[in-house]
Amino acid sequence: MEADFAYARATHPTAFFRFGLRIAGYRATVEIVGTELAATMRRAFSHLITPVTGTPDLTIRVWDEAATGVPAEFSRERRVDDVEILLRVSEDGRYVSERRDLSVSWLDTKSSRIVGCVSSASCQYLDERARPQHKLISAWLDERGIQFVHAGLIGAGDTGILFVGNGGAGKSTSSVACLRAGLGYLGDDFVGIETTERGFTGHGLFSSCLLNVHHLERFPDLKPHAVTAHQAFEEKSILYLEDVFPGALRRSVGIAAIMLPRVVQKKETTYRRASKSEALFAIAPTSVMFLPRPSHRAFDRVADLAERVPAYWLELGSDIDRIPDAVKALAAEVSR
Repeated sequence: MEADFAYARATHPTAFFRFGLRIAGYRATVEIVGTELAATMRRAFSHLITPVTGTPDLTIRVWDEAATGVPAEFSRERRVDDVEILLRVSEDGRYVSERRDLSVSWLDTKSSRIVGCVSSASCQYLDERARPQHKLISAWLDERGIQFVHAGLIGAGDTGILFVGNGGAGKSTSSVACLRAGLGYLGDDFVGIETTERGFTGHGLFSSCLLNVHHLERFPDLKPHAVTAHQAFEEKSILYLEDVFPGALRRSVGIAAIMLPRVVQKKETTYRRASKSEALFAIAPTSVMFLPRPSHRAFDRVADLAERVPAYWLELGSDIDRIPDAVKALAAEVSR
């Protein structure tokens, strides 16, 4: 894969792009061969982009097969109604691979390198465009004590509020509603959680969010910015939020409360205390099982989070513009 990437770069110098990132405090260098692919990846990481300096902690190299003519191994049997992902880990844990019908990537944890190939940037799946290499990045961060968590995260000043729950619970709606109201945004679906001496720090990893088509109807001002799917069966759109709210996305914030969104039959949005077990049940299954190789270590991290950070039910009313007021009220309460 490294040799094929080098060949793609050497034979297509005008399609080679490089930029730096700051991912959860670590320096990464991204190298891409393919103009459209590079533009997509830059948008997905836009608020994390930094100058390329020194030796990176992580190197990510990806090329576009259609743009370069340099092939990689793919399963050529296209699925038309689902996305099949095959994750594998070597016995010693050093290598992690992610294989799809339209892409393949490898992580070498020892040398901190990710190298991958997509069949064409013009047919990538939504999650690949919104969260490039997110599964392999999660495995790399796991080695450094940073847990990928299935959650949204916003910052009210220095107070971070984590939204947790299964798909459809209201994490994305709550996160985007708060962003529109002027709160800092770090993610709507996946964020990194790090245990520190002072508690827990949440890290924003992507400048995007994925919204179901019917959820997007709740934000008519954002509809013109929605990027639609390449595949007919994908019923979501991407919002590259740094494009719409420049400067509003944040890289990290201390986590002061966990909120469990759920829709209720009333207009206003309110919150009330939730138990530690309710918080753990909402966050652990999808967060721990997301990793290429789930572990007790990952479960212990999220269990510690649920044990030490106060949790609240966020009962979402029909007026989404009232969601930020409830979140701000809670942030003020827990930061006293």
